[in-house]
Order: sequence, then structure tokens, then C-alpha cells
Amino acid sequence: MMAFSDVEDGSEKLWEQRGTGGLTPPVLTNDNLIGGSSTDMFITCLDQTNGQIKWRVFTGGEMMENGPAIYGNRIYALCKNGYLFAVK
Repeated sequence: MMAFSDVEDGSEKLWEQRGTGGLTPPVLTNDNLIGGSSTDMFITCLDQTNGQIKWRVFTGGEMMENGPAIYGNRIYALCKNGYLFAVK
């Protein structure tokens, strides 16, 4: 994932975090950017202001073309290995 200052005016890259993204969209909550990856076996929470990893959960399977869902205080993520993960 990458963050830019202003996309309309050409912008500058603020930060980049490898190992997240691919074909999976992230979700945004308050100051957190949470996503999986089609190339990595983790659900990752990033600080949206600087791209630093806040936490990661090993899933054992990639997320394929789907994004995590938020309900209450949990993140739900369906992974390629057939498991639905609920992270609190």
C-alpha cells in the first residue's frame, strides 16, 4: 500500500508498505488502515499517517480479491485456505 499527499496535483509519496495490497482493498478505521494481501499470508494493520505496522496476524492463506469487513470491534477476513478469520 502507498499513501500520497495529493493525487490531483501530481502529489508526492508519503509512505509505502510492502507485503500488503495486491488484489485486496484495505479498510480504514479512525487512524488505522487494515488489509490483507494476495501475495502475503497476513492481515496487517497500518498507521495511516506514517505506514508503520501496528499489528499483524498470520492467516496461513492469502486473501484473494476480497477485502476485510468490520463489524463491531472485529475484523473479518476470508482467506484462500478456506478459513474466515475474526480478529479482535
